[in-house]
Amino acid sequence: MKPCILTMGLDQTLIDEVLQGIISNPVVDLPVKTSESNENLTFHDWVIDTKYYTCDVQFCVVKQKLLVEQDIADATEVILLLLDPNNLNTLAKADSWLPFLSVIDCETKCLVCQNIDSFSEINRSDAQKWCDEHNFELLELEKKNETDEDSEEEMDDRSIKDVYGTQRIIQTLQLHSWPDMVMKG
Repeated sequence: MKPCILTMGLDQTLIDEVLQGIISNPVVDLPVKTSESNENLTFHDWVIDTKYYTCDVQFCVVKQKLLVEQDIADATEVILLLLDPNNLNTLAKADSWLPFLSVIDCETKCLVCQNIDSFSEINRSDAQKWCDEHNFELLELEKKNETDEDSEEEMDDRSIKDVYGTQRIIQTLQLHSWPDMVMKG
């Protein structure tokens, strides 16, 4: 089985938008096809082609909370958990996915949302605390509103990662050390 990017969330529409954004991204050649489906999982092949390496991976989209089969859990290299900022009790709903993810051992785990400042139920520090507690990286699809209250650390972090949207997700996926990557020249 190819290395997997396990993708799930609280809103199937957001998952579809993000996946389509990665698939149709003009910066990277992304031939994607659905290779297998059932009522709970959909697999999409994806070729990561960077200046340094290529790698065949697949998105495994989980449509409802379930324990994935052992071969999928073993192949999972990255987890993308997408949140809808319009959902009430967003972090509690994110918590509800944790038992299903506990059987998966991977280094790269991302909590993906629109601009965290648009959440009415939680603030940036709550979201970052949740990410820190559960070893997730917070990725935003829209740029943060800069404020005078930004700490020096946040300013430094933003200068390094001043990329948003699907480009930020692609950047994270390209920086991951994939087991089957083929180095170029």
